[in-house]
Amino acid sequence: MTKFEEVSRSLHRCLGFLSRWGYTPCTDEVGHSALHGHQLVVQYQSTVADRELRIHFSLATTTHAECFSVFVGTRDGQAFFVNDYLAQRSGCDAAPPLVNSTPEQTTSAFCCAVATCLQREFETRLADLLQGSTWNFAPFDWVSYK
Repeated sequence: MTKFEEVSRSLHRCLGFLSRWGYTPCTDEVGHSALHGHQLVVQYQSTVADRELRIHFSLATTTHAECFSVFVGTRDGQAFFVNDYLAQRSGCDAAPPLVNSTPEQTTSAFCCAVATCLQREFETRLADLLQGSTWNFAPFDWVSYK
């Protein structure tokens, strides 16, 4: 089993709670990022909430630990970067739960820890956003990522 297959299986197993809000998994894809190289992209969509959840998994490189990038978007193109939200809440530059700073940790354990963190935030502070009842976030500023 490849690392991407392991991540996909672990994430889908741990993110089952999303089905309560009408989210269904889409076909996983492998994409490419100039910063992180090849990435696994796991997507969930909810037609009820008019939301899309995209979770990008990047392998470790010589300059970056393996990590997740998480976006919530709408059909009309608005997007919310969950990593920045979590970083602001934790008071640091990178969202520690979404970066595997412990390479000894198994990929499966890392994925489940990330899913647990996401579930906690999604069921509390971000519940209205994910359930489609509000979109009260400023448009995302991509300048620092270009």
